Amino acid sequence: MNSPEKISPLKDPPLRLPGQSLDEKIQRMDESITEWLAYPACLIAFAAYEWFGYLTKSPRQPWIITLLAVGISIYLVLRVLKLRKRRRCYQQGRDGERFVAEILNPLQAKGYRVLHDVVVPDKCNIGNIDHILIGPSGIFAIETKTLSQRAKQPNAIWVSEGQVYSNGRPIRPNPIEQAKRNAAWINARLKQHIHQNRWVTPVVVFPGWDVKLQTPPNGLYVLNPKQIKDVLSSGVCVLNEPEIAEAAGHFEDFIRTQQKDSQVRA
Repeated sequence: MNSPEKISPLKDPPLRLPGQSLDEKIQRMDESITEWLAYPACLIAFAAYEWFGYLTKSPRQPWIITLLAVGISIYLVLRVLKLRKRRRCYQQGRDGERFVAEILNPLQAKGYRVLHDVVVPDKCNIGNIDHILIGPSGIFAIETKTLSQRAKQPNAIWVSEGQVYSNGRPIRPNPIEQAKRNAAWINARLKQHIHQNRWVTPVVVFPGWDVKLQTPPNGLYVLNPKQIKDVLSSGVCVLNEPEIAEAAGHFEDFIRTQQKDSQVRA
């Protein structure tokens, strides 16, 4: 029995980012450079083989090259197919994060500060935090999960007893645990560097999904990103403007420092 067709949950593409046209040109240029470098590599390999035969006066053995060509070609095709599948997943995840960013960015007019794609040092075993939202209602660590859906069938996210289910199947690793780790890291930095001991709310959002809570997790939210505004409007004011500015400024400095360090390592 064939498995149901998988489709993206995002109905509309995200808005474009500053400099995205140049970014796309750079990407196409990188792909072209890689393609053109492959041709001389093949020619050099054939030339080396011919020189070896000429210098050793050995008879031609085309079947050796043929076997190598077929074997390497099969390997490369399978490798490329695997990479293309992974690339589609990355692209879908990127579009989901941009979709959530489009919902979060307008909140800056209401006194919130929004940070995206905060890369955490490897030793923390986190990777990156998709979005940090700092504002009057508090501090939120937002994890975006852009999961594929079944075409032309009902699709729902269920949350029960701290576990998230996609169409009845548990999501592994559990994104709730990931959001909790992200929130704990943010809280630890605030305490260590600016001496703010703030509760950081973990949030997991699923763009395009109907999210159903059977037993809501304590102290965190699992939402469709369009519900974020409702959550913020229902909360009480816990941070004033100087506190918001201090916390956001710390993480902005952290992000810039990480970017400078990565450029130096590169």
